[in-house]
Amino acid sequence: MKYDLDKLIKAKVHLDNFYLHLQMLEVHYANASCGLFPCTLDGRAYVWHHSLPTNSIQNWRGFKTLFLEKFADDKTPTMLLKELWNPKMGEKEKVKDFN
Repeated sequence: MKYDLDKLIKAKVHLDNFYLHLQMLEVHYANASCGLFPCTLDGRAYVWHHSLPTNSIQNWRGFKTLFLEKFADDKTPTMLLKELWNPKMGEKEKVKDFN
């Protein structure tokens, strides 16, 4: 199953399904999770992943945190304010698109 924001699947539910599939396949390595998880992304989530700066994902825990910060439906007010006050332009994003 692919994660796509337009399909209204919660990020946490997608992660839980991903973990379930890893357990069924008996995958126990964090590096494998980092390599396999992007294959489950589609639409804007896929674009987000490919816009991350090179080497910005150091480990699975960090990747999972980035994913949830970006796509979790239950963001705290602090997280929402952080996004509003610290907008980040994508690496290949044009200034007019960012504005």
